Amino acid sequence: MHDTVKKYSFRIILLLVLTVLLLMLSSWACVVLYRNPDVLDNDDSFGILREPENTIDVAAIGDSDVYSAVNPMILWDQHGITAYDWSEAGAKMYDCRYYLKHIYSRQTPQVVLLSVNSVFAEDSRTDVLDRKIRAGLAYRFPVFEYHKYWRKVKMFPACLAADHSVTKGYYARTAKVRAPKRKIRAYMKPAGDPLAVPETTERELMRCIDLAEAHGSQVLLVAIPCVKDWSYEKSSAMMHFAEERGLDFLDLSLQPEVKISWKKDTCDGGEHLNWRGAKKVSTFLGEYLSANYDLADHRKENGFDRWEEDNILYKKALAERLSE
Repeated sequence: MHDTVKKYSFRIILLLVLTVLLLMLSSWACVVLYRNPDVLDNDDSFGILREPENTIDVAAIGDSDVYSAVNPMILWDQHGITAYDWSEAGAKMYDCRYYLKHIYSRQTPQVVLLSVNSVFAEDSRTDVLDRKIRAGLAYRFPVFEYHKYWRKVKMFPACLAADHSVTKGYYARTAKVRAPKRKIRAYMKPAGDPLAVPETTERELMRCIDLAEAHGSQVLLVAIPCVKDWSYEKSSAMMHFAEERGLDFLDLSLQPEVKISWKKDTCDGGEHLNWRGAKKVSTFLGEYLSANYDLADHRKENGFDRWEEDNILYKKALAERLSE
């Protein structure tokens, strides 16, 4: 009887070990396949973990609005700010907390630029629970989040070689699809009852803020221009939330200097910005960050030569794509 128990215990332990090893291997493969060999399309969030330790001063966190709008190459080119985007399509606040945990394992950004565009997403309790569980598992085993990239398995050699994100997580979109006229006319105009930040999202948002501040980062809450999902009511609710807690909040849709053209600056009818819109947003962000935060200009410092090399590669790749 005792030998039988030992035999089955050994089998169970072996099965668990093999399962963990399989999860680790498949997670590594999915993270590799997540990369894109094209310079402009390689919005590789995990690339921040391969940057030299403690060299990223600004981390931009959020959903696809972030990787479409915040261009670290512009922040570098104009101000010598080292920034990186960790943003994923459909990311929620509980996802963002795990992104931050990853980042702090390697970097200590002075400023965390935290997008609030997903704060008002209407998910069912079941969806929220499912996403939270998946986010927690994906923190240890990325295959739970990035399994969709298995379809790129034929590109494995090329993806393996693309171990460096020139654009630092930014996705340069060059398409131009104007937003609907009625959406443009109504954008950022009062149109409904006042809103409040949902309690469940507020808790997750505060956990992100607490985590960032515990690591010595200053938090800047940012709303990215988005005709589809952002509104005057959401902006007002976030403004009230930030004022009550003494937090910095910047709604880029309300900054006259940004001047987004919803005819030319969006790639998909108003949901995401294209490279023109990102240039406007990032130019303003660079000036705002330089004026309000004590960020170094690294352009003439030793050890940052690759940033300028990446900047040249980015400009060349963008010019080539625009000329096609």
